[in-house]
Amino acid sequence: MGNIVSYIQENQRTFAESPFNPVDSLVFSTLCYFNYEASGLVDPSSPERVLLHDVVALADWRALTCASWLEDAKDTRAFLHAVMASRRLRDVTLAFYANERSSAVEKQFSATTFLVPGAAGADGTLACLAFRGTDGSFAGWKEDFNLCFKDVIPSQRAAAAYLSGVASAVEGPLATTGHSKGGNLAEFAALAADDSAFARLVGVYNHDGPSFLDDPSPRMRDARFAALLNKTVPESSAFGMILERRADYRVVRS
Repeated sequence: MGNIVSYIQENQRTFAESPFNPVDSLVFSTLCYFNYEASGLVDPSSPERVLLHDVVALADWRALTCASWLEDAKDTRAFLHAVMASRRLRDVTLAFYANERSSAVEKQFSATTFLVPGAAGADGTLACLAFRGTDGSFAGWKEDFNLCFKDVIPSQRAAAAYLSGVASAVEGPLATTGHSKGGNLAEFAALAADDSAFARLVGVYNHDGPSFLDDPSPRMRDARFAALLNKTVPESSAFGMILERRADYRVVRS
């Protein structure tokens, strides 16, 4: 069975040659688990763009994946090699890296914006905002439990503010994506966006992330949001089905 490693290895077409798709969003949802501050090339929250290829090629891979599920995953080295060798990803840059954690307010939030040339037409660049899921911290796990009984958690507020800030700093189309809790944040940020930022969204990708205790916005029932949303869950999903009341998700073999 194929996975994102085989997808990256086999799909060498540029984004101008082959459109951005949900599997690409899953790749970026995985890339946002990297500790970019450990690379020495990325200035947190800076608008300065850094080539993803350079980060992967020059960083210490152990430091880059430390304290995330990638640290022990059997395909991590193959994933890193595939990213570094990918023609499709070679011109992707990243900026606006954020990584915040607070035990006091039970918050664990991280996001990275990937600038994807050609993904918005021949000369257009898509800003794909990827939100990290839970890391190994106590604050991160506590925040997961808080999702089940709090209307809004700190990371959701941070995700909405992050989208607003990136939208004001870059031009062109936007997409949000995330895995696990990051998928929930990708949805929340889109739902809470102001009208101008929401109009620029071309995709909202939730990969096995939970839904919401209460609808955070009337947009939950809006036809445009329904058209933007792409939610996938694996056959054995548990976390991604928490609080889910909708039927518009896809089950994937995993």
